[in-house]
Amino acid sequence: MEKKVSIVINYRNDQYFDDCLNRISKSINMNLYFLEKIGMRSLVDFNIVDWGSKNPLHENVEIFSDFKENVNFFFVDKSITEALSVDHANGFHLDKSPNVGFRMSKGEFIIQSGADQIISRTGWFNLLNIINNKQNFSIDIDNTLFYVPRKFIDLDFYCKDPSLEVFERYLNYSNFSAIKYKQPTFYVGGGYGLMANRKIIESLNGHTEVNIPGSANDLDFNTRIKKMGLDQVDCSSFGINFFKFPSKPNSNRNRL
Repeated sequence: MEKKVSIVINYRNDQYFDDCLNRISKSINMNLYFLEKIGMRSLVDFNIVDWGSKNPLHENVEIFSDFKENVNFFFVDKSITEALSVDHANGFHLDKSPNVGFRMSKGEFIIQSGADQIISRTGWFNLLNIINNKQNFSIDIDNTLFYVPRKFIDLDFYCKDPSLEVFERYLNYSNFSAIKYKQPTFYVGGGYGLMANRKIIESLNGHTEVNIPGSANDLDFNTRIKKMGLDQVDCSSFGINFFKFPSKPNSNRNRL
């Protein structure tokens, strides 16, 4: 079946997070679990760009057997990533790596996301119904850039490794107003996921691959999109958010 949405994740099996493999495994399985429950799993696939892992992700990430058909791994050998990522922090090119995923994606729409973010069951239902019924909206869904703001899961709760059922109750019944999370923004900050029709991403040729290392590549990307004159929509108005797994204070993620 033709995919409505392709999720692009650029990642590597290293010590950036102390629970590197568990994070991506949990996020993929939870997203697909919610999609399965609403009968829409066949509409979504996950394209994981493995940017130079010594121990490849496809050999180490645990995916539920029924969900493996929805997950594609694209491994780029370390010898190649090192040559392509000269002067980039940790040898990770933040522009070239997602571009690999963009080029390999076949979904009608593409979401660029982190490896540790989930959308709730309700959020997925709303998102896919917008795409499936786009003719009913006053905005031009195919020519709109959708920003998916994110909320952070409580660290103490996350560290208890709750079951899927308990995790979903947490998403459904928690009030995130008191928890620190990045506000949605149309320009900078990195605190969102981005969704657009694949044709828009292709017309931009994805991220600019000659950005100054360490610069705000999200600013460049959004500036080029803005020049296209597209409508920009905050998905929180549709009840669609990313819920991000927190990182421990002493993790490399927070020290770098």
